[in-house]
Amino acid sequence: RISFGLEHGNQKFRKNHLKRLMPNKIITEGLNIVNDLEIPYSVNNIIGFPNETRELAFDTIRLNRTFNADDRNAYPFTPFSGTPLRKVCEELGFVKNTDIVQSMVARGSILDMPQFRRSNVNSIIKTFNMYVNFQENRWSDIEKAEANTPEGNKIYEELKKEFVEKFWEE
Repeated sequence: RISFGLEHGNQKFRKNHLKRLMPNKIITEGLNIVNDLEIPYSVNNIIGFPNETRELAFDTIRLNRTFNADDRNAYPFTPFSGTPLRKVCEELGFVKNTDIVQSMVARGSILDMPQFRRSNVNSIIKTFNMYVNFQENRWSDIEKAEANTPEGNKIYEELKKEFVEKFWEE
């Protein structure tokens, strides 16, 4: 089993902000070779980078749709001390240089950015695999399931049940 750190699906964002130079085409081709070799693999994605938007997060979703990983994860960005992106977060006022952060995998994003609110980041993480696996004509339903409301939670539970039946019990 192999795990790949894709991190972000927008090639320009990945190059400019993450200093990762791999083109999307090469990522897709490489992961499809792993599929052809029948090696199980997972892909790790990060949502909520500083300067990211909802639209850019959907580039990550769309890139994940170009290969057939047997497992995908979406995690919130965490601005760990000593990393270049932590400095960016400090400069943008998202964290103070005295803040101590821990991994926020279970609790969601700590950044509340004006262009991509914490609640929106967390809702994309919650529904990430639904967006990747369901057809795009279902995306309006998934967007409704993002809402942390009684109606949104009901739709989410219905989609989750369908997702498990369709994609986990093959």
